[in-house]
Amino acid sequence: MSERVQFWIGIAITLLCVGVVLWVVDLGQVLAALRSANWKIVVLPAVVCQAVFMLLRAWRWRLMLDKRVRYWPLFHAQSVGYLITNLLPFRLGDLARSYLVGLEPTDRGPDMSTALSSVILERVLDVLIIIIFFGVAAPLAPALPGQMGLVGALVGGAAVAGFLGMLLAAVNRSWVLGTARWVLATVKRPEADAEVWIRRTASFLDGFHTLTRLRLLLPILGLSLVLWLCILVAYYVSLSGFWPGVTWPAALFTLCAAAFGVSAPSSPGFVGVFHGAVLLGLSVFPATHEQALGFAIVYHATTYIVILVLGLVGLWRGGQSLGSIVRATRNLGRA
Repeated sequence: MSERVQFWIGIAITLLCVGVVLWVVDLGQVLAALRSANWKIVVLPAVVCQAVFMLLRAWRWRLMLDKRVRYWPLFHAQSVGYLITNLLPFRLGDLARSYLVGLEPTDRGPDMSTALSSVILERVLDVLIIIIFFGVAAPLAPALPGQMGLVGALVGGAAVAGFLGMLLAAVNRSWVLGTARWVLATVKRPEADAEVWIRRTASFLDGFHTLTRLRLLLPILGLSLVLWLCILVAYYVSLSGFWPGVTWPAALFTLCAAAFGVSAPSSPGFVGVFHGAVLLGLSVFPATHEQALGFAIVYHATTYIVILVLGLVGLWRGGQSLGSIVRATRNLGRA
């Protein structure tokens, strides 16, 4: 699919979500909800928990890379990647942070392919955690739409299949490389190109290596749970500033709905899809649409600012411009 088509699909989905949100809410009541919110507990928990979330993600990513990159360069690369995802289409952030990690001058440091495969593993683990959360929250939702249960089942099945595929690839590395060599020979690529792709495949498999090492896998799984619990706390406390009757199941279910929502194509920063997903998640609880949208607006803006600040710090510490990173990433994506 061309970048132009991807861009317009994302814009169309965003506009659709914004249109639906504006259709079901009373903007006057949204303003009233914003004015009456308890701001002492709305913003600060979101800021603190988002910062902790980013710190823990970088720690987990370092473990996935077998500690072959120093923590702070990894953290700054991650922050720049999130910034790019929030500012630009096509979700270039994951590719950008993999590119930045590949530039780290270490003797045993990962190349870009290894970093990228670890990012894919990271995303799959995130989905698995959200599926566990969804399994806990769904029975406690008063009136769960059947479509949402179906989406959860489909995404969960895909995540489990992806995780098992990564595990099998890590355990059967030689078989995967042999299969890749056979495929390249079958399509009659020039030998030089075939060897380049074999090396890339081997580097890519390095990102799954931690799945075969229990001493790294267990901390990675533990951190995956803890970092998402941080976001759950942020949802609960910030939501209570708009809806005093919030419950833990409501916060958990809303988090799952938002996580599923932002996986859809959208404009940069998940504008519209995040707000629509939060509205949908809270629609099965007694919160009003206006309270839900007020929370979504403030939480989204707060986390956006946190990522903006961290990303700018990452650019400053790395001594690179956003434009140069984006150009290099785009070139790699077309390679």
